[in-house]
Amino acid sequence: MSRVWTEARNVGAARAAGFAFAASAFGNGGLERLWYATTDADSAVPSDWLTAQLSHTDEADVTVGTVAVRWRERDEHVRAEYERRYRHHRTAGGHRHVHGANLGFRADWYHRVGGFRPISDGEDVDLVARLEAAGARIARPEQPAVLTSDRLGNRVRDGFAGYLSGLTSAPPDCA
Repeated sequence: MSRVWTEARNVGAARAAGFAFAASAFGNGGLERLWYATTDADSAVPSDWLTAQLSHTDEADVTVGTVAVRWRERDEHVRAEYERRYRHHRTAGGHRHVHGANLGFRADWYHRVGGFRPISDGEDVDLVARLEAAGARIARPEQPAVLTSDRLGNRVRDGFAGYLSGLTSAPPDCA
């Protein structure tokens, strides 16, 4: 097993380094046959996660999945507000969430749009927006959801833990 080390302390740069290594190990040709999948260190993917992503490749170049939260550290107000807002972002055509913890895409599309940018947060949303603008076909399955933590500490101010922390101070009627 190979490892990629980076001292960038930046999630966008770290993800980009991993995928650059994967592309170099795979070779120059055939990136359309290579599938990249991302998750987070504090997340657990179900056993069928990758298979489920790959099941969409006939109709999609990108799979943007959902998360389920393993509630251990946050209070009930945060949980209720999170669940309310999460349901609010579902539409008849699927959900509109983007989580680096549950994301997959064809390597050729990833490299075509320039990959993950070296930004400290929102690298996943930025990448999906560029893929969509470039014409990539996007599947947004509800299942399987990746289980992620409700951790109190966050390395990235505007990451998922920061988002949950913001819910503690949000008024209950806030959309």
